Amino acid sequence: GVRLVGSEMCIRDRDDPIPYAPPMEIFKDKYYTQSKVLYKCIRDSGQPLSHNLSDLVGNYVEKA
Repeated sequence: GVRLVGSEMCIRDRDDPIPYAPPMEIFKDKYYTQSKVLYKCIRDSGQPLSHNLSDLVGNYVEKA
């Protein structure tokens, strides 16, 4: 069988959000933090984003 090791198998949730540090690609249904605010990604960015998450609310993220 296939063995996946390390953080690739770790599904990040709201208790373990990813620190957002642009430029960074974000992925749907994962949680990110920036400036101590928690956000949930609502669609894949498909490319690294250079904006702050607060500027992307309603587009790529929502406040969690």
